Amino acid sequence: MSKADSVRSQIRDYLGEKAPLTAVTLDELYKLPLITEEQRHSVRAAIYGLCAGTPVSECNKPTIYYGIRLKLNNEKQVILSLPGIPREDLQNDHKSNTKTERIIQGFQKKYGVETINYWGKSAQRRSVDQAGKGMKTAKKRDNNSCLLCNIAENISQEPVSACHIISRKTLFWAVLDEVEKRKGNIFSEEATSLLLSKLKNDELHSDPKYIVTLCLAHNNMLLKALSVSLSPQESDQETKKDDLLFEV
Repeated sequence: MSKADSVRSQIRDYLGEKAPLTAVTLDELYKLPLITEEQRHSVRAAIYGLCAGTPVSECNKPTIYYGIRLKLNNEKQVILSLPGIPREDLQNDHKSNTKTERIIQGFQKKYGVETINYWGKSAQRRSVDQAGKGMKTAKKRDNNSCLLCNIAENISQEPVSACHIISRKTLFWAVLDEVEKRKGNIFSEEATSLLLSKLKNDELHSDPKYIVTLCLAHNNMLLKALSVSLSPQESDQETKKDDLLFEV
């Protein structure tokens, strides 16, 4: 293993083991064991290969994100830790819901538009039941306050919500699509039991380490920071409410 690889693995582990959206500074990373003053350039290079929030070439984009580079309104620049989120999942969730809408349209064609619009989308909203325990745990862990308000030292008067790093909408329809492929029909006792089980056991859907407490303003700030990690064409698209990465 090269020295650069050693530095990268230390930073990856350090960020990945933190509670989600913990603020980490460059000075903290410089003080990690075995990182010398001469290796500080390797620390900065590693961040580009591990974190979202900075435009980089396609070939250098991380496959797994362990942090988000962010400049707060008080000019404080930090890295917000992530527990390891696949880039593909972030892209599928963040860019115009193309994959999710394709799944929904497939169900509408098979079962009928009104059927899916009523039963399917009602079930999507009810999927909060499977994530309820994780959401309560996350809000308790975060002291029922917005993580970024605390970091920015600018407490918002807006209410806070337990927000999924990958939206519940994206996760629900992906799981339902998998159930459909396995069972051939989503309207059966067996298919329903499988759907509920898979949602409850899906870490991205129900584990508190993939759920964070945010106010709407900082939810939107994170969304903008992540948009620069996508291609220019995607970054320039107008963001709709349903495209929020951190979904309430």
